[in-house]
Amino acid sequence: MTVEALSEIIEHNIDIPQGVYKAVHGDGFLAQLGFSAYNKRISILDYHFDDVTGAGALNNLLESICIRHGFTKVWGKIPANDKNLFLEQGFVTEASLKGFFSNQQDAIICSRFFDQRQSSGTTETNDRILQQINNYNSKPPKSRNLPPEYRFKFAEQHELETLAALYRKVFITYPYPIYDPDYLESNLAHTVYGLVYKNDELVAAAAAEINYKFANSEMTDFASLPAERGQGLASIILEKLENRLSAMGVHCLYTIARSTSLGMNLTFSLASYRYSGTLINNCNISGGFEDMNVFYKHI
Repeated sequence: MTVEALSEIIEHNIDIPQGVYKAVHGDGFLAQLGFSAYNKRISILDYHFDDVTGAGALNNLLESICIRHGFTKVWGKIPANDKNLFLEQGFVTEASLKGFFSNQQDAIICSRFFDQRQSSGTTETNDRILQQINNYNSKPPKSRNLPPEYRFKFAEQHELETLAALYRKVFITYPYPIYDPDYLESNLAHTVYGLVYKNDELVAAAAAEINYKFANSEMTDFASLPAERGQGLASIILEKLENRLSAMGVHCLYTIARSTSLGMNLTFSLASYRYSGTLINNCNISGGFEDMNVFYKHI
């Protein structure tokens, strides 16, 4: 798709709930971009520059789209070797992921902001949570097992309606339409869902979204019913997913956790994930835009 054709596509399709994903090419670059009106965000999914001028041409395109269509953040997981190409275009580094690209090259998560989106009101809360995590990390983690009435399993296709219903109960809003079973099914080829049932009721779940090309996985979509929180169900699901991914040859695991959630930040920290940065106002979750903390781990 040419740059000239992109604006028309956005005009007609930008309100599709799961976003619009388009390959575009311009003067000196090819790029795969994701557009989310819900998150007011453009994601750089992949790119190729013919030379250094390609970075400037891509940046000019992104800037014009943001100004015209009201997007307020552009972000991407960029090979560390290309860091300066993006910083010179006004991007900032928010986090890093060691060994993200097939365990051979690091990634940086870099972003460019528009319309004051870089301002955040949760910085102090996040600082307190990170300090609490440091305090907990000085203590040995407790081993947890599921109580007798609980059971773990990996999701099968026929359970996706039930999984979507759980997500609808837990999240007021979410960056992606995980409350839609069709969306969950569309991800089955590259996503493993871990479920915990209490008797016959689904009470907790999480997902591992795998990038087979680079042998990494995002640990995401953690949800527990309010009455079930505090029992370590997220930690148990996380361990089960990690074991599955290790057997599949996945090397780098990472997560993007709500900065205001002590429970989820602590879950990853106690599982030996390393904090590497905070993404400011990164996505629309639980009723508004929130900062997200990045953690990663090698297995």
